[in-house]
Amino acid sequence: MVSLIQPNPPSEWFVGFRMRVPATRAIEPSWLLRTIEPDKRVEARGRDHDRQITTKRASQAARKTRWFAEAGGHVADILHEVGVPYCEGGVMAKNPGCRHSLENWKKVVEGWIERPGPREALASDIFFDGVPVYGELALGSDLTAYSYARAEASPTFIAALARFAKDWQPPLGIFGRLLTDNDGRVDLKKNGLLPIVTAARTLALKHGIRPTSTVTRLTELKVRSLVGADMIDRAISAFTVMVRTILAQQVSDSHRGIKLSARVDVAAMGPEEKESLTKAMRAINELIGATLQL
Repeated sequence: MVSLIQPNPPSEWFVGFRMRVPATRAIEPSWLLRTIEPDKRVEARGRDHDRQITTKRASQAARKTRWFAEAGGHVADILHEVGVPYCEGGVMAKNPGCRHSLENWKKVVEGWIERPGPREALASDIFFDGVPVYGELALGSDLTAYSYARAEASPTFIAALARFAKDWQPPLGIFGRLLTDNDGRVDLKKNGLLPIVTAARTLALKHGIRPTSTVTRLTELKVRSLVGADMIDRAISAFTVMVRTILAQQVSDSHRGIKLSARVDVAAMGPEEKESLTKAMRAINELIGATLQL
């Protein structure tokens, strides 16, 4: 748990955030969790964190800018220190672009929806993984409900999100062997988790599915018979394989003093592990293909 310590902080704000953070004395925020897989029982380390701040009224933002800039920076620094690194893309509450009133956040969402393109898709994708987890939850729920409703009503925006995944190619050679970097490793965040999460998110928005968990989204698609059941089963299995492989690698790397990441050592794997990972890559490719048909 990370505590945000500040005397007499302003009220009526919420922060989109990747961890549950308790409020302090006078503050009553609604903390919004944004993560690659919010309800996973086991979290892989080595991931960055994304969060935003929102107020009820724009006038509050002008008065409280300094306090929330400092608060966002304080929380980002604490997370970085305990092993959740700064977001490389700058999606952090300490940055002005991630601090808006509720009214202005809705305008930001409108911009994404009305002018869909590669930049808008990249900026908005994780936004639809937000879950209010603490404090004045109505603020987070208001923005989330509004954003989902607007996205679901825009086929053009959904198509833009789908195109965001079109350039992904499984790291497999012509004979089905895993392609690695110069260190003999493959990045399973870039080449595994992100494509699955992107596809599940896009299909969920297309069909009005609100849960943010990747596995729950995929399961709901299967239950509603919106996507082939066998394909969904393979995708969920692939997701599980990716997470377990990353965690096993991180345990090994931690013992050897290697910086934790999602890069796994293929050479250290046995034949069954390699085959399992290869099948997972093919399942992801199949799911991406279904997404691109939107």
